[in-house]
Amino acid sequence: GELLISDPREKVTLKIDRGKVAVTEKPAQAAKNSVRGGEQIVQLLIGTDTPEEIAEWGQFRLSGEAKHLIAVLFPLQHPVLSRRDFF
Repeated sequence: GELLISDPREKVTLKIDRGKVAVTEKPAQAAKNSVRGGEQIVQLLIGTDTPEEIAEWGQFRLSGEAKHLIAVLFPLQHPVLSRRDFF
């Protein structure tokens, strides 16, 4: 399947097939599964919180199976951030 991830500036489509994930060259415009949000979308990649928490406070619009896909693709990572990253 495919998952479209977009913020106000960029879009990317992940193609998921048999346990492998690849970025497709041309983002799908009307993807069945999508995560659309603001700048907070980067928090999914970093893994600062659970995907469900990030989607809720980031006010993401999720469609299709996106809620289930982000839980698997972007788990909580417990990143180590330097103090200056908080400002």
